Amino acid sequence: MNFTVANFNVENLILPGIRYYDRLLCTQEEYDAKANWIARTLNRIRPDIVGIQEVWSEEALHDIIGRCPHFAEGANVCAPGASREDNVVGHLAKRPRLGLVSKFPISNAEAIASFPKSVSLTIPLRIDGGHVVPVPVGILQFQRPVLKAQVLVQNTKITVFVAHLKSKGPMIAEGEDGDDPFQFALGQARATFGHCGSHRIWCRDTDRNRRLQHVVGPGCERLQSRCHCVRRGDRESQQRSSQCHRLRRRGCRTKQ
Repeated sequence: MNFTVANFNVENLILPGIRYYDRLLCTQEEYDAKANWIARTLNRIRPDIVGIQEVWSEEALHDIIGRCPHFAEGANVCAPGASREDNVVGHLAKRPRLGLVSKFPISNAEAIASFPKSVSLTIPLRIDGGHVVPVPVGILQFQRPVLKAQVLVQNTKITVFVAHLKSKGPMIAEGEDGDDPFQFALGQARATFGHCGSHRIWCRDTDRNRRLQHVVGPGCERLQSRCHCVRRGDRESQQRSSQCHRLRRRGCRTKQ
């Protein structure tokens, strides 16, 4: 069994006539040009499963998949929280979301905002006398919620996580001067705390109950690129490094 996985930041995908942040509305012509470019790119890299970042409108994502010949036989699309009802007030969108497109069935898709209860973020601070005191960090959720979904590939049940990693740029508070070295350093510290999340894909053979296999994400040095593509199958296919390299190189061109 072989399948291809990709990751694609579509950079503020939103329908015309809807405002996001403090930016101007895009025209129908601008939207069509962008939608057609994304559809052509997906058709070129030909993924079976693709994670999508910066989706303001699930309707727009459905529209793009409908324009892509690679998904002409149908695709499953989800973007929790990005429907018009959930993410648009009047003509203003609330925030960008994550999406998932798959040729295989998708179930139990959800956006995870809060950290698990088992996660306790503390900083070990050494004080006078040599004692180490755990200082709690008051961050209880992801700044950018993580998408979690189940994808059924034949007899293999896959749990997919899609994340939009926080920028490492400084987070300058309103009223602060980003050119001031001290305030710039404070902004970098805030960004460090806010830089949470990762994206991984785990596979489990539901019939044979094999151990989870980590196929995409931190730890796979071959795949540390903007767009990740991987084939999972027998030993022979896994050894085709040149083919994997070509897939990765094709995928990396999705963000220009």
